[in-house]
Amino acid sequence: MPFKNILVPLSGSADDTDAQSLESAFHLATRYSGHVNALHIKIDPRTAAAFVGEGMTSTMIESVIEMAEKDGESRLQRAHALFNDISSRMNIQVIHDIKDRNSAGASARFVEKQGNREDTLHSYGRLFDLIVICKQSGDEEMSNSLIIQTALRETGRPVLLMDRAIPADCGKRVALAWNGSVESSRAMTYSLPFLKAAEKVMLISNLDDLEEDLHPEAALRY
Repeated sequence: MPFKNILVPLSGSADDTDAQSLESAFHLATRYSGHVNALHIKIDPRTAAAFVGEGMTSTMIESVIEMAEKDGESRLQRAHALFNDISSRMNIQVIHDIKDRNSAGASARFVEKQGNREDTLHSYGRLFDLIVICKQSGDEEMSNSLIIQTALRETGRPVLLMDRAIPADCGKRVALAWNGSVESSRAMTYSLPFLKAAEKVMLISNLDDLEEDLHPEAALRY
C-alpha cells in the first residue's frame, strides 16, 4: 500500500529539523499523491510547575508557568509559519478539513493539539501509513528521543527516521536488513512502496542457520 496518509510531528524548535521533516514528507506525498498531517503538540504550561523544586514561592511558580506559556506559543507560531512557507514553496495544497482533500495530487494540513507530547502521539499516530521524524541534537535531543521511541514502540506504524531531508528521488537503491524476526518482516512489508519502485534492492543478512522458510532466499522471493 502506498504512503497515502503521512504524519509529521513538529516540535517548533529553532533548528532546521522541522523543515527537514516537512520537505521529506512533502516529497513522498507528491510521489504518492498523499496527504500530510503536520502535527504540533503544545504542552500545557501548567505541567511546568511539576518540575519546580521545593521551597518555590507562588510568584516563582507563576513565573515558570508564564515562561512555559511564552515558549509554547513561540513554538506553535514557528511551526505554523514554517508549514505555510514550505507548503507554498513546494506547491502543496493546504486544506483545513480532511473532507476537503482532493484525491489527485498532494495535500497537507496543520494540526494543533495540546497535552503531553508522547501521550498524544501514542494515540493520534496509529492511523497513518507513515510517520516522518528527523533526529535532533543539543537541547532538543531528549524530547526528540522520547517522540522517536513513542512513534517506534507505541503507534504500531512504520517510521521514516532520518538526520536530514530526503531528496525527491529517494529510494532508487534500498538496503533491507533481514534476520527472520517479526520486526524485520514488518520492516519489509512496510517498505514495499519503496521496494517496488527501487532500481536496486540489497538484502543484508549474516545468518546462515535460519530455517528454510525464513532463509534470506525466501525473503528475496517474497
